[in-house]
Amino acid sequence: MEEVIAKVGGGVSSIPPHPAGAYAMKCIDLIDYGLQDMTWQGVTSKKHRICLRFYGGQTYTDKEGHEAPLWVDQYMTLTLHENGALRPFLEAWRGKMFTDGELEGFNVAVLVGVDAWVTLGQVTKNDRTYCNILACSKMPPGAESPTIIPGYVRVKDREPKEAATPDSSVGYDNGNDLPF
Repeated sequence: MEEVIAKVGGGVSSIPPHPAGAYAMKCIDLIDYGLQDMTWQGVTSKKHRICLRFYGGQTYTDKEGHEAPLWVDQYMTLTLHENGALRPFLEAWRGKMFTDGELEGFNVAVLVGVDAWVTLGQVTKNDRTYCNILACSKMPPGAESPTIIPGYVRVKDREPKEAATPDSSVGYDNGNDLPF
């Protein structure tokens, strides 16, 4: 029987944070979350959120003893406004500023498969250590290009997870005898 354990303060990941340092990485995915509620300075509004996923060949051993890929995600709002996080991130990565024409619309999907030199740092909050992307730039001359994870399926191409449905085989009886 599958177990999904809820805890105060959210779930605890068994995936270790990526080690800090500078790495040759490849953008292996662009995850589009669409419009999400975001709160800043007490004001909630809808923002179009994306995630750029980077992989540089590092792995970890999962709970079952299997080697698994270790990647780093960068979450941002999909805007090229000068005050947004995406624009300076991309300008640093490509090594040049956007032209006025590019600012009218830039297809971020072209970033999938592009190499980057990524500087990572770790931060600890509430007894949990996270890895953050501190900087992203062009690959230095002579740096070896990382490979995409063998068998990696982009999030947009994965089969949707089935929604949980009441099933008498797992003891569901209209809530009269809840197990808690």
